[in-house]
Formats: sequence, structure tokens, C-alpha cells
Amino acid sequence: MENKNKPKSKSTTLRIALGEATALRLGQWCRQVSEICPGIRLKKQELVDWLITSSDERLGPAQIKSIRERFYDEVRLTEWALKELKAAKARNEKLSLSDLLPTTKPARVISTTKPLKPPLDAERKNAQKPTSVDDVFGGEVL
Repeated sequence: MENKNKPKSKSTTLRIALGEATALRLGQWCRQVSEICPGIRLKKQELVDWLITSSDERLGPAQIKSIRERFYDEVRLTEWALKELKAAKARNEKLSLSDLLPTTKPARVISTTKPLKPPLDAERKNAQKPTSVDDVFGGEVL
């Protein structure tokens, strides 16, 4: 009698959601391989697996820089720093914010979807200044 509870071979399956443009590119790559090499039928998962396993085990400095520029989040960095400071305080260790934060900041990305407000100084310079009492009180005498 076979044991139905026998554990199956352990293989790790990781499911990752891809953006539309990324999924399209992956599909194009699979079709390209199939067109050039008719004897190969490649699944998207197999191509992603091959791309990852054929890459270096560690990311290079240029890749890290590119990732930092795209995904850097000041709020997340601040939350991490706060957690580290609290943990150090609980261990009675002296740790300052300057010990934790990087000395160089990544390039600041400015959104182009929202117009920038002019600085307050520019607004003040452009505002018309009153030249008489009538300008201040609207010609009314109190």
C-alpha cells in the first residue's frame, strides 16, 4: 500500500507579477527564440529562470546605482533608520542618525506631472505693494 502523504520533491516556486510592458517584452523574447531556433519551445518561466541563473551572482556597481535611482524611497530609509535607532537605544548603545544615513544622496527625481510652485520670494516680489493708505484700506476711512 502506497503512502499518499509522502512528500513530493521540494522545488521552490516563486510567482512574480510583471508589469504589462515587461510581460510583452518577455513574450517577444520567447517568440524570437522559437522563430530562430524552431526546435526550442521555451516557456516564459524557463526564460526568466535562464536569464537569472546565467547572470552574475552579485549585482555590479552600475546595476546597484540604476536600482537606487529608480527605487530609492526617503520614507522607507527614514523608517529603517528610526527602527535601528530604537534598537540601539534599547541595547544602551550610542548611535546617531548620521551614523546610519549614507553620506551621498542619490540623484533627486522631480516629477514632471505636477507643475512646480514658484518660490515664496518670487511671489512676494511679483505681488503689488500698497503705495498709499487708500490701497491698504480700500479707500474707506474708519
